[in-house]
Amino acid sequence: MKRTSGVEGLSPAAMARCSLVLLELRASVQVEATRMEAKVRVTVVLGLAGQRFSPAPFDADAPLLELQAAIRAELRIPVAAQRLILENRVLESEGQLLGPALGVPQGGEVEVTCIRTNMPPEIQRAADCSLLLAAARGCQAQLSQALEDGAQASGLGGGPDCEEASLGERQAPTPLMMALALGEKGGPGAAGAAGAACAALLRAAGAAEPDMEPRATSLGQAFTVGCLADVVRLLARCVDPNTVLRRGEGLEATSGGSALHACCALQRTTPGALEVAQLLCKLRADLDSTDAEGDTPLAHARYFQSREMYSLLEAHGAKVAGPFYRFRRSGFEP
Repeated sequence: MKRTSGVEGLSPAAMARCSLVLLELRASVQVEATRMEAKVRVTVVLGLAGQRFSPAPFDADAPLLELQAAIRAELRIPVAAQRLILENRVLESEGQLLGPALGVPQGGEVEVTCIRTNMPPEIQRAADCSLLLAAARGCQAQLSQALEDGAQASGLGGGPDCEEASLGERQAPTPLMMALALGEKGGPGAAGAAGAACAALLRAAGAAEPDMEPRATSLGQAFTVGCLADVVRLLARCVDPNTVLRRGEGLEATSGGSALHACCALQRTTPGALEVAQLLCKLRADLDSTDAEGDTPLAHARYFQSREMYSLLEAHGAKVAGPFYRFRRSGFEP
């Protein structure tokens, strides 16, 4: 007869295996309990102002970006404009876990100073362009997100009154101009309502009331001098977005075309051209309009190798048509 242990039917070897499994299970439970207890409690001090707040505790293995997101939500400081300092050491957030970065990998309490800085120029410009595009689209969600990301409600480069802005940035439309034009020209429908709602958001964010009195007397004149702010002012005055332009009125590589053709040519050199094209699309500009040779705006976007413009127009249903690309392959391949 075989000998058995205290548990009927189990051999000593089986009992040993069960004991090992129980030990491993107990160890894993302890590890999980330790992980759950590894919370980091952070007190954030806002620079010289001394304002303090304590977000909800974080997991020690959470990304440091979670802390920065909490700071953005509470203090309205864009992530790109935050400089976090711990004991005279500037923290680098990219790829960092919160606990180890703050010196408490097993959890604990820590105090961090947050200083608001200027965003890097390329990030600031990207945020400003996103805001301008959102206003042209009449998209409140994208507009709010751009403002949270640090976009300037005043406009590209700080707006038309900023001495540090380039000539092109000073002549570009402001986001509030875009919203007002969409609200006026969009009429009583959804587009007009979206423009009005975006205008309200921008005013709440501190956008100054723009001068909506055009200097130019026609779209052609505004495009000739490269003043896209005047293009938007004229559109707000219900000028036809399909007005025919002539050579020199923003157009290149053709003797005649539409405002969309001009935006395709200007997008390489003129701030705001992409966003004005978006506004034209919202105002029902003819995407199938042709230049003097019969080519569409999307053909021009391809010819001038403007991928952003190409994507924008294509998303609205534009097509490459006309004689130029019937037998040619110049420009980029979509």
